Amino acid sequence: QYLKITGTIKSVDIDKKKVVLEYNDEDGKYTLQVVAKLTDEVVISSLKEKEQVEVYGVAKKFIAKTEKKSNTIELVDCFVKKTEE
Repeated sequence: QYLKITGTIKSVDIDKKKVVLEYNDEDGKYTLQVVAKLTDEVVISSLKEKEQVEVYGVAKKFIAKTEKKSNTIELVDCFVKKTEE
């Protein structure tokens, strides 16, 4: 499934070409952690923590929430677009 998710960058891992986003719905009742593995075309060094971005990618895995972690979705082959806050 190809998805587009808008969220705030929580962390950037340049070596693994991966960003972690935090998504919260408008009501604040639902949170989702998004782990996005980026394509080689993305210039990961231009991405910074706390930036608002849109991530486009293929859903690979969903991990249900636990007491310590929110729901998590892993995406692969991702592109990133910075958005206006």
